[in-house]
Amino acid sequence: MTPPTPGPWKAVPRHVDNDGTQDEMGGMGWDIEGPPEPMIRGQFAKAADAYLGAAAPDLLAALQSLYAACEKLQDRGVVDFRSGALEAARAAIVRARGSATICPT
Repeated sequence: MTPPTPGPWKAVPRHVDNDGTQDEMGGMGWDIEGPPEPMIRGQFAKAADAYLGAAAPDLLAALQSLYAACEKLQDRGVVDFRSGALEAARAAIVRARGSATICPT
């Protein structure tokens, strides 16, 4: 199997109102820009991209748990993440949630 399409991928609305706002109630749904365009909308052209998309909720939950645990360890002075790993994890969580909130409410 070929590897998944590298990022960045971007979530984009299929319908935008005249005022430029995204219309979730319009029933048009959302697309993902980044992976190759399939023949039929709603499908992935590559199996690896479909597996990655299907795993996204689990990946996000796992990353949120790891982030919280690492943040606690750093706050206690047990570890020092100078590599930027925590910042990169936080940025990925924010991007996945579409907001600055990093943990589910």
